[in-house]
Amino acid sequence: YAEICALTPNSPDAYFDLAGVQEKKGDLPRALGTFRKVLALDPKHPGAHYAVGRVLVKTGDPAGGIEEFNAALDLHRASGNEQGAATALNGLGMAYEYLSQYNEAARNFEQSLAIRERIGNRRGVCDSLRNLSLIRLSQGQYDGASRLAQRSIDVAREIGYSAGIAAGYSSLGDCYKTSGRPDEALAAYQEGLKVMREIGDEARRAETLSNIGYVNSLLGRYVDAFFFLKEALAKRRAIGDDGETLRSLLDIGAIEQIQGRYD
Repeated sequence: YAEICALTPNSPDAYFDLAGVQEKKGDLPRALGTFRKVLALDPKHPGAHYAVGRVLVKTGDPAGGIEEFNAALDLHRASGNEQGAATALNGLGMAYEYLSQYNEAARNFEQSLAIRERIGNRRGVCDSLRNLSLIRLSQGQYDGASRLAQRSIDVAREIGYSAGIAAGYSSLGDCYKTSGRPDEALAAYQEGLKVMREIGDEARRAETLSNIGYVNSLLGRYVDAFFFLKEALAKRRAIGDDGETLRSLLDIGAIEQIQGRYD
């Protein structure tokens, strides 16, 4: 892509593709600069505005992300692109969630959901339902959160969206775990884990193993807790996620202390 950009230095699409590769590789500062190069060439490129917003949120600037998502939303609305508008609204929801402005996040997620339902974007419906579930959970609305998570699973099953099924069960498990229903949380996490194995989602699988370990510890099942936390640790080490590896080590250390193992 870099060579294509060199050959076509005035092509916004070439730079947009290059920035996408940079973002996927985790080089967010370079991706941000390249996405902004797209906007320098074409200030009315809605995809680039959205992408800049997404990277800004990832790098801890949700306020800047909101500005870019709104720019993308205005452009999509002006052109009548409802799918694009729904995506921009979803981005706004994520940015406001980052800021813990849950009412505003819910409002944008609900608008995105309404558009996706109207145009028949079932995968988008599934994702919007799950996003709303997480907001309701943050607001302490546990029953509403679990209903939304279950709806997202049902939609994902209808369309064969395996990643959506896995993510939905993860969200449902979080709802049950947070609301003091550990047995139901374990059941949801175990269902999700089956799908994660099938699709090879190792990062989410590690997170789910960690959650299963944590819930087992709540139930006093420390041998089971230790087993699942060790599984999560192994996967996080294999992935190379230092932050999550440290979290697993701390969780395992806490279990060892409970069991009186200090060596």
